[in-house]
Amino acid sequence: MKFESKFGLGDICFLKTDVEQFERMIIACRFSTNGVIYTLVCGEKDSDHFEIEMSAKKDLLKELNITQDARM
Repeated sequence: MKFESKFGLGDICFLKTDVEQFERMIIACRFSTNGVIYTLVCGEKDSDHFEIEMSAKKDLLKELNITQDARM
């Protein structure tokens, strides 16, 4: 059986829903019937997330609080 994941241990990623766009490091990943679950650490806190919640790139517009309306 072969398991593949989009991100690897030690990679830095960002949560798509995080308005502050803090860097998070991947410290673990688990494979389940629901998909790959990553454990991310930010400072002293860790949390579990699915790939769909994560991005390799920071969303600068979200970090600067620029909305869709302001872009037009």
